[in-house]
Parts: sequence; structure tokens; C-alpha cells
Amino acid sequence: MYFLAAQTAANAKAGTQKGEIMATLGIAGSVVTTLLFVTMGAIFGTAFLRNLPENVGNMFGYVPVAIYASLLAGLVIKKPGLAVWGILGALLLIHFGVLVIPEYLLLISNVMLCAAAGIYLYRKDKYKNRNN
Repeated sequence: MYFLAAQTAANAKAGTQKGEIMATLGIAGSVVTTLLFVTMGAIFGTAFLRNLPENVGNMFGYVPVAIYASLLAGLVIKKPGLAVWGILGALLLIHFGVLVIPEYLLLISNVMLCAAAGIYLYRKDKYKNRNN
């Protein structure tokens, strides 16, 4: 957390005016740094990608799926029921969703389905634990 590092570097205590100013400056510095690196990555990354062979460039289409799969794998360790929802949702969307949902929205639709399933499972566990 950048604001904590800024407060520590300035020897400012949390909750004081100096601490709040340092926290704000730390967050602002983080935003500016992130924006700078994202902009540089977009500019230089585009030039770099243009020089790659076409088959390598085509592989970048699998990046969102790989990111989603890695996030799902991390969550499945805690809640195995999410894997069932994710796989079932993906299969349903592949077979039936293509008829009504544009192809570019299929991945986000499955992410939203898994998020809804996660919220449902969380609330179900919370309700069950409250009644025990």
C-alpha cells in the first residue's frame, strides 16, 4: 500500500493532518506512476507486437482466457463448487449462448455467472452458519 509507505517515509502518524496529506500524495504518486507505465507499455507494446510473427500475435487472443482460468483455479481451492459453475456455465454459453449473445461477450458472461455463483455460495454459507 503506497500511502503507508509515504506515511512511514515522512514519519507521519495515521489520522493526523500530515498523515492524511502524505497518504494522498502516496496515492497520487502511485496513480501517476501506473499511468506512465501503462501509457509507455501501450505505445511501445504496440510497436513490438507489430514486429512479431502472425502466429505469435494470434496467441495473445488466449490471454484473457488464461487469466480467467488462473483466477478461477485460485478460487476453486477455497470453494470447489465454483468449478462446477464455471465449467457448466462455459459449456452452456458455448452451446446455447452463441445463439443470443455476441461472441465477444461470452467470456465476460461466464465471469459474471461465476461471480453470481460465488455470491450465492457465500450467502448460502453465511446463512447456514448463522442458523447453527
